[in-house]
Amino acid sequence: MSVTVLPPRLDLAAAQPVLCALKAAAADAPVTHLDASAVDSIGTACIQLLLALDSSLSARGGRIYLDASSPAFTEAFQLLGLQSIHDRWQA
Repeated sequence: MSVTVLPPRLDLAAAQPVLCALKAAAADAPVTHLDASAVDSIGTACIQLLLALDSSLSARGGRIYLDASSPAFTEAFQLLGLQSIHDRWQA
C-alpha cells in the first residue's frame, strides 16, 4: 500500500503536481490512500480534483481512504458542505 502525502498548500498552483501524483497512485490500485495531515490550506480547485478522483475511483469499484487529516483540511470540507464525503473517506 502506498500513501500519497498531500502538500501543506493545496491551491491552484499545486493542482497540476497533485493531479499527476494522484493519477499515478490511482493507476496502480483501485484504492488510493491519502495523508492530509500537513495541509494548512486547501482551495476549491484541489477539493474539486479530489472529488473527481473519488468519482473516477468509485466508477471502477475503488475509493479514497483518508489516513490522516489536518484541521484545515477537515474544516474546508465542512465549510463547503462536504463533511459526509470527508467522513466516508475516513471510514
